[in-house]
Amino acid sequence: MKKIFTFLLLICCMAGFSQSTTLVISQVYGAGGNSGAVLNADYVEIHNISATPQSLNGLSVQYESATPAGQWSGAAVLPNVSIPAGGYYLVQMSTPGSNGVPLPTPDFTAVIPMGGSNGIVAIINDIDTITGCPSTNVIDLVGYGTATCFEGASASPAISATLAAFRLNNGCTDTNVNGSDFSTGAPAPKNSASPAFICGGGPTPQLTVTGTINDFGSLQVGNTSASQTYNLSGTDLTGAPGNITVSAPSADFQVSNDNSTWSASVNIAYANSTLSATPVYVRFSPQSAGLKAGDVTNAGGSAATVNVAVSGTGTSSGGGTGTLVISQFYGAGGNTGALLNADYVEIHNISSVPQSLNGLSVQYESATPAGQWSGAAVLPNVSIPPGGFYLVQMSTPGAIGTALPAPDFTAVIPMGGSNGIVAIINDVDTITGCPATNVIDLVGYGSATCFEGSGAAPLVSAILAGFRIDNGCTDTDNNTPDFITATPAPRNSASPVQLCSSLPAPLLTVTGTITDFGNIDIGTNSASQSYSLSGANLTGAPGVITVTSPSVDFQVSNNNSTWGASTTIAYTSAVLAATNVWVRFTPQSAGPKAGNVTNAGGGAATVNVPVSGNGIVPSTPTITATTLTAFGNICTGTVAGPNSFTINGTNLTNANIDIAALAGFSYATSSAGPFNATLSLTQPGGTFSQQIFVQFNPTASQSYDGNIAISGAGTTAISVAASGSGNNNPPMVSTGAASAITSSSATLAGTITDNGCTAVTAYGITYSLVNGFTTGTDVASTNISSGSFTSSISSLLPSTTYYYKAYSTNNGGTAFGVQQSFTTAAPVLTATTLNSFGSLCVNIASAAQNFTITSTALTTANVVVGPLAGYTFATTENGTYSASLNITQPGGAFSQVVYVIFTPAAIQSYNGNIPVSGGGANTLNIPVSGSGYNAPADVVTGASSAITANTATLAGVLASTGCSNITSTGIDFSGISNMGIYTRVQSSNLTGADFSVNLSGLVQATKYYYRAYAINDAGIAYGVIDSFITKSIPDGLTLYNIPAAKGQVLHFTFKTNRTGHYAVKLFNASGQLVFRKGFTMQLNFMDERFVIPSSLAPGVYLFVLESVNGFREKRSILIQ
Repeated sequence: MKKIFTFLLLICCMAGFSQSTTLVISQVYGAGGNSGAVLNADYVEIHNISATPQSLNGLSVQYESATPAGQWSGAAVLPNVSIPAGGYYLVQMSTPGSNGVPLPTPDFTAVIPMGGSNGIVAIINDIDTITGCPSTNVIDLVGYGTATCFEGASASPAISATLAAFRLNNGCTDTNVNGSDFSTGAPAPKNSASPAFICGGGPTPQLTVTGTINDFGSLQVGNTSASQTYNLSGTDLTGAPGNITVSAPSADFQVSNDNSTWSASVNIAYANSTLSATPVYVRFSPQSAGLKAGDVTNAGGSAATVNVAVSGTGTSSGGGTGTLVISQFYGAGGNTGALLNADYVEIHNISSVPQSLNGLSVQYESATPAGQWSGAAVLPNVSIPPGGFYLVQMSTPGAIGTALPAPDFTAVIPMGGSNGIVAIINDVDTITGCPATNVIDLVGYGSATCFEGSGAAPLVSAILAGFRIDNGCTDTDNNTPDFITATPAPRNSASPVQLCSSLPAPLLTVTGTITDFGNIDIGTNSASQSYSLSGANLTGAPGVITVTSPSVDFQVSNNNSTWGASTTIAYTSAVLAATNVWVRFTPQSAGPKAGNVTNAGGGAATVNVPVSGNGIVPSTPTITATTLTAFGNICTGTVAGPNSFTINGTNLTNANIDIAALAGFSYATSSAGPFNATLSLTQPGGTFSQQIFVQFNPTASQSYDGNIAISGAGTTAISVAASGSGNNNPPMVSTGAASAITSSSATLAGTITDNGCTAVTAYGITYSLVNGFTTGTDVASTNISSGSFTSSISSLLPSTTYYYKAYSTNNGGTAFGVQQSFTTAAPVLTATTLNSFGSLCVNIASAAQNFTITSTALTTANVVVGPLAGYTFATTENGTYSASLNITQPGGAFSQVVYVIFTPAAIQSYNGNIPVSGGGANTLNIPVSGSGYNAPADVVTGASSAITANTATLAGVLASTGCSNITSTGIDFSGISNMGIYTRVQSSNLTGADFSVNLSGLVQATKYYYRAYAINDAGIAYGVIDSFITKSIPDGLTLYNIPAAKGQVLHFTFKTNRTGHYAVKLFNASGQLVFRKGFTMQLNFMDERFVIPSSLAPGVYLFVLESVNGFREKRSILIQ
């Protein structure tokens, strides 16, 4: 902990801090995951610059934005761990984003997103969140970018998506001035696994091993080897008195400090900073078969851990090779006579280490494979322990047999009950034919033509399964001797393990070492060195051994040409012949770098190759500068800024650093000035950093782009690009909307969004009939308010599109807004209404009606009235009527009376709208109604007169002729009251409205019904039905029209109660019968007529009426 002495200035949030001697913030990056970010998360790197371990217990890391006011936005309590002397500790400050690569493994994660360019971060000797610019409990604080809270005179430079802030000298420089203690560079976070860097230039704690441990060779599992020893010594150790902890790599090795008491770890005590050579003992006690290898670690005293490689091979009796085998199979599940109801495959891990099924599949094919295998099932991502079993149910359970033990996995791949092939494949794709690659184990059984070795496993059946001998451990790669048949007994993962003896485990061997690379300049590459890598009993062939460098300070290659953080060495079988691996040192920062190049793969234990070197800072004086943000377009006579850039120098002489003049720009070392055309900076040499503030003061309208030259302090001159332009900008104006639009006027709007570089002298609207116009009619405005104004324009044409722009003028010129447009309203025609014409006879003209058209602001186009069928129009009541009117008019105000006559031409409705258009106005429709009809006549039935027994006169009156001429009048009569059957008698005596008809041949004493009728083009009209009764004939025989005339009709009646047959006889004066005619009387009367023969001579004749019943009545008549 360090004490902080702080004072607050009234107008600036700025704190003074004392120098930390324990923990400092050595790197800051806040743009993690942002667009363009190099890394996907923010981080803070903490460095222990002391010579002893420093605990983080009770400390917190906290963050706030650039201008702290109240409580800081984030605080994370650090864990109870210690950072060794010179060690680093990486705190991930945000959730990883979508851009950038992941950080090296963080030592601690706090969810406190940081500012990408500006902010404040601090290590606080408290767990409570701080406020403002803190004055107590601050161990270290860094303000960066525009931060107003920082250590010393200035903040650290701004950072970005590609730049982190670095404390100089590998995180060791702490002058209590953020601006000079930090520079920016590509992010390179270090965590607790990174090599320590001891600050202060004193001796570095170091442990040294003398001697090596030879390979212990082969030793049966459960036995213990003879011990071997090496010497451990140390110098400049910290924390005395203390212990160096020696740890075995695994349970297969034990260590001791007295060759008597053995354990997984032991302590070597040291009383002061020096540990004299002390023996350490190691022995081999394999716990399982196979190669065992690793490093005995020697750690403590703040020195870098020193490793001692150890190896040996555990063996046990018996044969057997490989990892996973098929130890049982059964294909008749559920078949007739089956013992079990499903097929199965049993997998056995015959190795001494767990084996994963991830990426593997179990596959089946019939006995003679040709194309793609008939079934493949991808196995789950689980592991089988050493000696463990794994049961795969291969078919849906059938109806016969008992159920399997709980299967570990189910695949629906029915197998052959007697013959077939089953395999474990190191792939998930379905294989074809008899496979040659990716096969972990394959069993052909029965008549199978694809198998391991010389022949297939025995035939299986409903009661026999195939068993790999020796409890599933024997694997000679020959199916015939490896398998027998027996009663099915499947085992699953819950079954007891069956450990198998194995041949030596996979082994990687390194020949040669990489010597220390010595001092190499930062950013350069050393000459390469190489070692030889070989392997035996490797698994997964073909495969690769991955060689990985320990950090960005080292690179590896498999050809001494292509370099990277890792490379691969391919092997095609279980044996890897000696192959060269090259390593080179590429220090990215100053200080000692060390670690292990790892060689991993093929199922073997990882083998490490120690590498080391020391990065040194080039001695050539170097000066760099950050970029200066462009000033853009600035009004002449004004001052912009300050913007800033930062000068950083290393290995400088103590000569001044000079900043040369550049027209339009001035410089200062403080944002408050004073600003001068040039600067000459005094500095003590060595490392130097200074923020330079720049103002821009253009005096003319031109570009001032150029380079600010920086030289001195023994460096090669550099330049910083400066950019800005002087302008006498006109105003910025936008065109607004049109409103209050009529047929002759509108209100148009504009807004001045920026006055430009000088005062606005005029503004308004310019308009034109031309689209894209450059010169229009200007209408000035004087009503500006908050930048907005309007102009009213008048005397416009109706129904016309106008184009307009807002304008504004100052000394810099006139600016125009974007052109917009509006269209004036069309003139409006109005009219009075028309009454309905009602119903009229077709082809008959009505009396005239009228309506009045009025409008204002018409164009000079004619006003057109009509047409509308059935109607004609005129401009005067007695004028000439036509189907439409075309009225000329001069434009402007308009009024006209229009007269209308209705003349229907057909029987129909003539309802509609009379169209009135023209003058630039929209069409006006004037509703009008009327209908045409063709009415029949109106006729009245008259009186009856001159009624006799056989005749009558009937009259009618024509009350109205209807809509057309009368073509016929008369009387219909009938003996039926409803006139269902009638006789029509046409009149020929129409006089005025009166007419009549004379009826004859009527029946005496009979009631007759009659009606008058009249016919015109519309049809027939009837009067009401009336009636009359004919008179009765006299009793007895009555002769009429006597004297009679020969050749004429003689009319007689006879009324009596005697019915029957009668005859009329005429006798001449000589008594001769000259005429006879018979009649039948059905009623009580006869009313008959007959023609007197014209052959009779004139004279007196006897008329006799007689019946067959003896009736006889006579009359004398004269026939002329």
